[in-house]
Amino acid sequence: MTALAFTCEASALAKALRDVRSVVKKRNTMPILDNVLIEATTDGVLITTTDMDLTAIRTLPATVLTAGTITVDAEKLTGIAGALEAGAQAKLEVIEGGRLRLTSGRAKLHFATIPADGFPKPIIGEPQASITVASQDLLRPVNIVRRFATFSILSRPWLCGVFMRPAANGERLEFFAADDLAGHAGTCAMPIPEGGRAIPPSILPNSFIAALCSAAPEADDVLLELAGSYVRARVGPMVIASKLIEGQYPDVGKVAEAEQRHRFMVDAADLAGALTRIKLMRTDKDTGLWLDVGKTTLTVSGAATVTGEEGVEQMPCEFDGEPFRIAFRANQLGTALDALKCDTVEFAFTETFGAPVCLRSAASRDATLIVMPFRL
Repeated sequence: MTALAFTCEASALAKALRDVRSVVKKRNTMPILDNVLIEATTDGVLITTTDMDLTAIRTLPATVLTAGTITVDAEKLTGIAGALEAGAQAKLEVIEGGRLRLTSGRAKLHFATIPADGFPKPIIGEPQASITVASQDLLRPVNIVRRFATFSILSRPWLCGVFMRPAANGERLEFFAADDLAGHAGTCAMPIPEGGRAIPPSILPNSFIAALCSAAPEADDVLLELAGSYVRARVGPMVIASKLIEGQYPDVGKVAEAEQRHRFMVDAADLAGALTRIKLMRTDKDTGLWLDVGKTTLTVSGAATVTGEEGVEQMPCEFDGEPFRIAFRANQLGTALDALKCDTVEFAFTETFGAPVCLRSAASRDATLIVMPFRL
């Protein structure tokens, strides 16, 4: 079935295409994967993109004139739709020769198409477990840990995502992410929603997490469903489906839950500002900085290896142990502070050198970020 015709607002078309466009990869071995699938039925219009692993489906408010399906270049159609006149109506229809004609205001454009028959769609069975959770409640733990996930590592693909599982006590839903190469990790939990205890331990791919975090702020709730080797999220007018990552995720929680003998607290904004200014004083890539921890004062310092230029800042801190010095990579420490978004940050550790350091908000202890010291 190829015949297709419908009308919609040009701005709605542009928004819907932007919502699914990010799934399309720049280089595809199958030409049809460069395209967006447009389906017009008596129930409305759906637009879909996929890279075989991740699929995004978006409902488009429209008036269907003729049912049908077609695929067209996603990047080209998205760009054109975004350049249509504000407030205009758009009409899309397949004409003789199989081309898609887009008419809006003074614009009349014709696009090459590929029949929809070969467009791949995920086959997802009945959900084995599902939860409905407020978008903001889900986004907080996911956004805290996602930046610690490994971006790409072929030998350990299970690190390229966020690990989700119900806590052993059944009271929380836990999220983990770890960068095995850099040695840092994050864990955060939220109260377990109804049905959450049935969720199997699952590794959600980075691409799925990115799409979810992009769509969720515009919706009140997220319906998250686990079905076999797939995860599916229903977010407002969007459905995002993805294959889960297979593998055994490392137990990041053991480090976070280990007993720490030493702790100090400092104002997070003061420390973040000092890191930014001292990093700008240096031109070294991935700058390492010293933290000299005293009973009431924290001194942050760093010097450029070539020019000798240095920066030093002091700020109040609370520490009941013996003064010591420790170093961190500025980028890793800054990432952790930005993720926590707290007023006062607590540093907790078992040793002053070598062992992982845990960062937490002094007010809320539901998140623990693990950063490795840096030897200067």
